[in-house]
Amino acid sequence: RGPAAGAARGGRDCRRATGMADIHRTQVFEGSSDLEVVPNLSEFSIEIHLQPTVEPLSVFYEFSTQAEEGFGLTGAGVKGNIAFRIDLVNVAREELMELLGTRVYQSHLQVVRGEKKLPRLKSPCKLQLVFDNTHSMMKEKKLAYKVVVIHHSHITGREFKPYSPGGSSARGSGGGGGGGGGG
Repeated sequence: RGPAAGAARGGRDCRRATGMADIHRTQVFEGSSDLEVVPNLSEFSIEIHLQPTVEPLSVFYEFSTQAEEGFGLTGAGVKGNIAFRIDLVNVAREELMELLGTRVYQSHLQVVRGEKKLPRLKSPCKLQLVFDNTHSMMKEKKLAYKVVVIHHSHITGREFKPYSPGGSSARGSGGGGGGGGGG
């Protein structure tokens, strides 16, 4: 399932990839994309809908950007950095909890990998992984990513396999699972 046009936020283009999670399985969600274009002055958001859980979940993420040659506001050279953050939104109360604050990554130089443990969910929530390119006046970014959400107690280190270009563009896990981003 590819990204769908989302509502503009603050005059910026905001695109989203969504997937429904099946929390009764060991692996809750898996989504990936070999190539997602994040236009300049916009954001790309992966939204994963989660139901209440009795145990905490962990989100594993990995991403890289393809560098663009050219001339930017800071001079000639390679510009491939992108900002990234993770938010958790309580759907019923419309409350946002920042899980990982916004930070600019030099993801064109090396793959960025990380894990974030989520709290136990008492009500339906939406996990948002946001790739923010609003700081770039002239350059779009070509993004490759992989995201896996899993029950924290089932992590053995083998569930999350590093991203490899040329893999499946998007896939869900389990019966009702949906795809991540598009490709």
